Amino acid sequence: MRFKHTEGFDVNGDGIAEIGRLRAGTYFFGEKPRGHVKRRAFEATRTQTAERDTNGDGRFHAFDPNRIDTKNAQTTMYIHRGGTQASGNTWSAGCQTIPDDLYYRFLASLGQMSSFHYVLVDGY
Repeated sequence: MRFKHTEGFDVNGDGIAEIGRLRAGTYFFGEKPRGHVKRRAFEATRTQTAERDTNGDGRFHAFDPNRIDTKNAQTTMYIHRGGTQASGNTWSAGCQTIPDDLYYRFLASLGQMSSFHYVLVDGY
């Protein structure tokens, strides 16, 4: 499979962009003015801290040296629709995604709210 481009940032200087994820914590999201993937979406209002898979093993853990990235994510890890549950494709390289077939329920639960606090818990 060929990719158009690699998502992430080279935080450890090895020439390879590391994939990232949001660290557990509380974030404040507001509506993204032009949406994302042709749908309503939300972006953080403050710079986010990401964890990076710096050793390239596909996992985020203490074996990743320099894994905490406080500057590169900025506010780019959105909440947006993803692929369908059945496809297993999130359509994301670090964003928080809701399966496309459930996204309407997520938006309905927000009602007219255009901003909200989001609490992300690490399940390990």
